[in-house]
Amino acid sequence: MAEIALLSNQSSSLYASSKSSGGSDTSSYIYDMKQSGINKFTEKFIRTPINNAAFGSNAQCEIPAFGILRQMVLKTTITYNIKTTAQTPIFAKALFAELIDQVSIKNSSRELQVVYGDCLKYLVYNLGAEKSKKWKILGKDDMLVGDVNMLTNTAANAYTPRRPSADIKTAADTDHTIDVYTILPFSMFPDFGSDKHTPFKNLLNTRFCERLSIDVKYNPRSKAMSASAGINAATGFTSEPTLTSELICCFDVIQDKELASIEAANYSLSQPLALVLGNWNKTRSTFVASAAGDQDFEVQLFNTDLAHSMLITCKKVNSDTQLQNLGKAVNIPSCNIAATHADAIGTNMCAAHAQFTEGYGTAVSANRNTLNHTLAGGGDNLANASIQMLVRALGLPMPVTNKHCIPHDCDVQLSAANDGIDLDLRASQATAVANGVGVSRQGADHQTISEITLTSAGRELYKANNHLEALYLGNSEMKGCCWFDDTNHRVGEDADLQDQNGASPYNMYLIKFGDDDNLDAIRGMLSLKNLNSVKLAVKVPNCVSGATYEVNVYVRKYSAISIEASSGRISTAVST
Repeated sequence: MAEIALLSNQSSSLYASSKSSGGSDTSSYIYDMKQSGINKFTEKFIRTPINNAAFGSNAQCEIPAFGILRQMVLKTTITYNIKTTAQTPIFAKALFAELIDQVSIKNSSRELQVVYGDCLKYLVYNLGAEKSKKWKILGKDDMLVGDVNMLTNTAANAYTPRRPSADIKTAADTDHTIDVYTILPFSMFPDFGSDKHTPFKNLLNTRFCERLSIDVKYNPRSKAMSASAGINAATGFTSEPTLTSELICCFDVIQDKELASIEAANYSLSQPLALVLGNWNKTRSTFVASAAGDQDFEVQLFNTDLAHSMLITCKKVNSDTQLQNLGKAVNIPSCNIAATHADAIGTNMCAAHAQFTEGYGTAVSANRNTLNHTLAGGGDNLANASIQMLVRALGLPMPVTNKHCIPHDCDVQLSAANDGIDLDLRASQATAVANGVGVSRQGADHQTISEITLTSAGRELYKANNHLEALYLGNSEMKGCCWFDDTNHRVGEDADLQDQNGASPYNMYLIKFGDDDNLDAIRGMLSLKNLNSVKLAVKVPNCVSGATYEVNVYVRKYSAISIEASSGRISTAVST
């Protein structure tokens, strides 16, 4: 059978003419022993303590001079204590990034590279679900937040979805800790700016270079976590939460003879080694919404960089008090499995406004609140024990969305009798902004931007007419929504990713000029050096009148460094 087919193929004049010019490719069947790698050992857990880590402060440590630096991970341990009454604190989504204001590599106090918190989150999400999942789990990307009964109910047969291993602990007057691991995505590392096909070429040899250090600036505590009351008040933190941190480095340690040959090839006494890498610049601007709904805002950019791309985010600026009110709303009891009648907040199946922060309307919780009382005729006894248990089971929480916010158009007025707290959250009343209307959970609070325009001297360089174009068509680095993970696989429309304010962890908008994700070669760019009056205009919907919003523009740029062979000194080029 094969012989017939082969003879027939030989009779093809097209096949014969193609072979006459180039021959046939037999290389795929010819064995060729691949070249062996160098003699090396990878040290994965070289730990260096970072002293004096604290919210809102800088902390530094030296990077060990151990070998070829392959990876750096920042481990941060948060310690907190809830005062008097059990309560669920609100931890940010993407906690690994929301902890960080910025982190930089320095050489003799000179900044070589910097990564900001939003950029860090973007770079991890941009790895795609397969590669980013471990960093999301290690970085506490999506911890479950809900009321105490939902998370840690100890009653028999209670609703306890993640007991006993839930990351967020709620018990009062007890020290709790959470470990957060943050990958530091500097551009010399593969997948974060260097070509994945040549992953080792841009790595720094810490044994050859001058001493390097890491400088971490932590965000204020309220950007990463908040309670339901002030410090040393019941349901608040007993004292300010504390941080301890360490740097975990991964090094390739290469046998001396082979390392010497690598250094001889890379470094010359006649001229320094030049590397093209990447870096970030940040421009932050704020505006106060003059009315509810859409707001137009313009940012003037004074950069002179050779830009690879621009990353744009918008967030509502929240005070600690506003975030505390979100904590109070999240902690409204959503379930009480042991309830047998509805005579007080402590025995209702749920409070009147349970889970409204997740999008459930008042009618849903109000009817669940009174259901047992209605069916039982106000008493504790039902005719059938199975029916009684069924009624009690209806006291379970509604399906958890984990998308918490106080809606920008909220019409909820909480009361101590029905919800356990007195709090007016109506958007129509004068204290709406102060009370927290429009607040979204930290880390999931990137506002929707419905229009983006980049201009120079009035000439249009880029324009996205709506949110979908800006996020999905313009954002080409987020290839095919690769930043979805298995948490978000049931996305039927864009709204499935958003909370009631239109906010989402994923509303990070990219204007891209580079050809690919790599910054170790200049391929595609926009030189801002000779552009006049560069302005970025955005339209932000769902604003709360009188609230303050911040627009951050991060310019990802090409940058060059040089390493001198005689001293290992690293210099940053000023040319753009």
